[in-house]
Amino acid sequence: MHHEIPFDYTDRVTLMRGAVNGHSFDRFVFDTGAPWSYLNEDVAAKLGLVVDGKNDVCVDSLQFGTLDFGPIDMRVGPLRTVDGLLGTQEVANYCVEVDIDRSVCIIG
Repeated sequence: MHHEIPFDYTDRVTLMRGAVNGHSFDRFVFDTGAPWSYLNEDVAAKLGLVVDGKNDVCVDSLQFGTLDFGPIDMRVGPLRTVDGLLGTQEVANYCVEVDIDRSVCIIG
């Protein structure tokens, strides 16, 4: 099964709509060069997530369209203009295609 996740491509950044523990956020970056997934520290605080000594949180669900990663550990940091970042750790076992012409990321 494959999942098509729509995105906006602006300023060489792929922005997707995602949900953390059921709460929707509009500005997740899909970063194929990032080894970890990150969550903005303000988002983590808003959701009441407890950050451990390594600046990690465990989220029950990180969802993009019909694809749900979770439970997973995410790094927490001061991401300036985005809510979070989807890194390669979550998609390493999937075939990933970014279709710029259709503005969808196909993961399956």
